[in-house]
Amino acid sequence: MYEAVEAFRSKLHLLERDIHGRKLHFPRLREHCKKNEMPEDPVMKDFVSKLAENFKERFESSPKTSGDILLFLRQPFSVSADGQWTGEAKRLVPSIEEGALQMEVLEMGSSELLKAQHKDAPVCDFWINVVPQARFKNTRAIAMFLLTMFPSTYICESAFSSMNAIKSQDRNRHSSAHLGQCLRIATTEYKPNIRQVASSRRSHFSH
Repeated sequence: MYEAVEAFRSKLHLLERDIHGRKLHFPRLREHCKKNEMPEDPVMKDFVSKLAENFKERFESSPKTSGDILLFLRQPFSVSADGQWTGEAKRLVPSIEEGALQMEVLEMGSSELLKAQHKDAPVCDFWINVVPQARFKNTRAIAMFLLTMFPSTYICESAFSSMNAIKSQDRNRHSSAHLGQCLRIATTEYKPNIRQVASSRRSHFSH
């Protein structure tokens, strides 16, 4: 997501320069200006400038990251444990221990199992489901920060929609605890192991 935002930001800067010059990305506008013998269209010029300004303001508070730390997210086995990116990681997530982070990177780089699993798993799945939290607390903290840099209102909106469906007119006596349990089921992809749960229960037979 961060790369997509930066790419679009660069494209907007290019469009700003292009609309003042050759208009390579505005062929219709170029024909219009040429036909009417006008150097540029003030309406389109103002539109592109305001679009770039609004986009910049929207992501003004987003933390700046370098290519090295993004490389760590995608290729954690290709980065140097004592590279400058660890200092940047500490700046982004102050709660991590930089020294422990370096040790975790070295330990991760020595794990043939993680390397094999990394080849087959998407980036998100690798960090969320493959890398163990207990052994790689600091590396996972950095990865989770990078993966969730741009929050979305989708989760909040879906939770409200689910709550409205659960608390209908005919089911208005739910307790807070029961509602929370129903919301968790409705808004996650959790799939219980029914066989394991059933086998762990002891049935009560009548005498």
